[in-house]
Amino acid sequence: MNGAHGEQDMLPNDIDAYAQHVDGIDPARYLDSQAQEVWLAARRRWPLLDAVLHPTERRTSGS
Repeated sequence: MNGAHGEQDMLPNDIDAYAQHVDGIDPARYLDSQAQEVWLAARRRWPLLDAVLHPTERRTSGS
C-alpha cells in the first residue's frame, strides 16, 4: 500500500529522512547505525539461528 506521496507506508531510516530535508546529502555514503545495532542485537538474542546462518564466523564468548 502506498502512502500519501506515492511512497511505501514504512518510515525511512534516519539517514534517508535527513536526506529528504537537506540538499546535497547522499544516503549511500552513510552507515545506518540503527539498522546495524538491531541486526547485532538479533544475532545475540538468537545465537543458534546466528550459528546456522553464519557458520563460518567465529564468535567470542564476550559477544
